[in-house]
Amino acid sequence: MTQAQNQTPQPHGWHSAGRPSDAQPLDRDHVQQAQAANTDDAGFTATPSMTTIADFSDYSDAQAAVDLLSDSGFEVGATRIVGHDLKSVEIVRGRMSYGKAALFGAGSGAWFGLLIGLLMAIFVPVGSLGTVLGAVVFGAVWGAIFGLIAFAAQGQDRNFHSQSTMKASSYTVEVPFDRARAALDILTKGR
Repeated sequence: MTQAQNQTPQPHGWHSAGRPSDAQPLDRDHVQQAQAANTDDAGFTATPSMTTIADFSDYSDAQAAVDLLSDSGFEVGATRIVGHDLKSVEIVRGRMSYGKAALFGAGSGAWFGLLIGLLMAIFVPVGSLGTVLGAVVFGAVWGAIFGLIAFAAQGQDRNFHSQSTMKASSYTVEVPFDRARAALDILTKGR
């Protein structure tokens, strides 16, 4: 393992030694207020109050922190990774034309036809190869037709294809308030 892979991700505001630069001590009164707020009149406790123990700009760093907690024996069942300031990102993959619409549709249809053909071949063993090939061709033809119809229905309003994803600007790791100190100690020690 390289040195970069062996390093524990450090939350924002932490020194490289693994200690928070501006960490606030946990307040006993705050814990009691949080516990009181999560108890109803019948004495049943609701979801525990959560507190943020680390802030990351990248999801993989937040995931590595939770993995470290888990590997260290910390019960991560109530731990959350929360993405903040979500935004939709659309990555344009290229120009779309009738030919590409038919080609993409045929490809999707062929895969679906292969799946159906394999399922049919399992239950009808006679002529299995012909059944599979016929289903692939049938799926490709209908996929191309539906791809053309879908592209034509959009008109010239959208003549490109793209992929949409969700991206957060930051990620926080949250644990129940009463177990925050133990989690912080694990993250401070690192691997």
